[in-house]
Formats: sequence, structure tokens, C-alpha cells
Amino acid sequence: MLLLTSKALTPTPNMSTPKQLAYWESKKGKPSWNKGIPWSENSKAKMRERKLENPVKFWLGNERPEQIGSKNKNWKGGITPINAVIRTSAEYANWRTEIFKRDNYTCQECGSSGVELNADHIKPFAYFPELRLRMDNGRTLCVSCHKKTDTFAGCGMKRIYNTNLKANTKSINTNPIANTKSLNTNI
Repeated sequence: MLLLTSKALTPTPNMSTPKQLAYWESKKGKPSWNKGIPWSENSKAKMRERKLENPVKFWLGNERPEQIGSKNKNWKGGITPINAVIRTSAEYANWRTEIFKRDNYTCQECGSSGVELNADHIKPFAYFPELRLRMDNGRTLCVSCHKKTDTFAGCGMKRIYNTNLKANTKSINTNPIANTKSLNTNI
């Protein structure tokens, strides 16, 4: 007697029989069996009840309150760095747009336009937090000119500014005038 397990009966995509292939070929181009069949009143009532029980349509972009913040299974204790929060904020996007508009979408070093542009911080983003969103600390540069700057991707910042990031962030006050005085940031 031959016993077949459920694993032996489960076909894999590469193990289709000619009969299975012929069946699926016959289905191509034809509508599904339930196309055009209206819902019964009973089915409509069940769907209406389900919708009233769970009104949050998370698939439309609405947040699910049971999965926000610390309630989410992927929560790691609010570890998003402040730089990432600022760089993804609406204020930062507005700052970039205003810098581009002010400079007429033209690189301030080589004068090229119609190329990929970057909004560059004259005084580095990481070392001068109080100047991050100031218009006078920004300029428009093309990618190649931006890579040539001394402060691109943090290269040479400690040498140029002879400063320590932790020391600067401790001395920052909530008063913007006090911040600029404590860091001697004359632009």
C-alpha cells in the first residue's frame, strides 16, 4: 500500500503536469467566476458591520493607534538621531527650496544650472546647530563643486574648525543670540 503525505501532494511551480498547464492555459483571458455577480444583502450587512467596528482605514495612510510609538513591535526606544529628524522635517525642506530660489537654481561656484544641485551649509550642519536653518548659512552648489568643499561629508571639519561636537552642543543655549556669541560664528 502506497501512502502519500500532504508534502508529496503539494505541487511546486516548477513541477506542473501537462494537465495542470492545459487547465491554466484554458483560463487565460477569461474573467473570474464571480465577476459581475452582485453582493447579497446578507454579505453587504456583514461588511457594513465590520467597517463600523473598525473604522480606521490604515491602507489609506491613516495611523493605527495600537501600533504607534512604543506600542509598535519594532520600537527601539526613540533612537532616531536629531540630525535625521531635522533633515526630514518640513522646515528643512523649506530652507533648501528657499536657498535654491534665492540663488536662481544656479551653482554659486561654477555658475552651472540645469544640473543636480545641493543646498550646502557654509558652516557645517553638525558643528553649528543654531545655524542649520538660517538663510545666510546656505548656498547652492552642483554636486561636483559640493564634493570639492572642505566640509563635504565631514572631511576635515575637526581640522578646520578645531572643535569638538560634544563640547559645542553642551554650550548651546535656547537663546539664538547667546548661541552665536558662545561659538564665535561670524559669517
